[in-house]
Amino acid sequence: MNRYGKWGGRVGENIAYGNSDGAEYMVQLYIDDGVANRGHRVNILKPDFKETGMAVCPHRGFKKQIVIAYAGSFTPSAFGRSEVARRAKN
Repeated sequence: MNRYGKWGGRVGENIAYGNSDGAEYMVQLYIDDGVANRGHRVNILKPDFKETGMAVCPHRGFKKQIVIAYAGSFTPSAFGRSEVARRAKN
């Protein structure tokens, strides 16, 4: 997150792997099967998290992975704004 801007408040992240689409990843994280403390679900529902950013990228062993970052607040840097604009064009 520091690379793309300044965050405030609490922060957290969820990571999921597999050859899924966005909705399937979110269901996987929300159901949180096999995670005793339901930490993924806790992050998704945590009222302190007001901002969410995510990226899907290739993974050698699992085909794809999604990383979701959460923060209480987030102000993008000039670099962060330019990266969002650049990726939106592609």
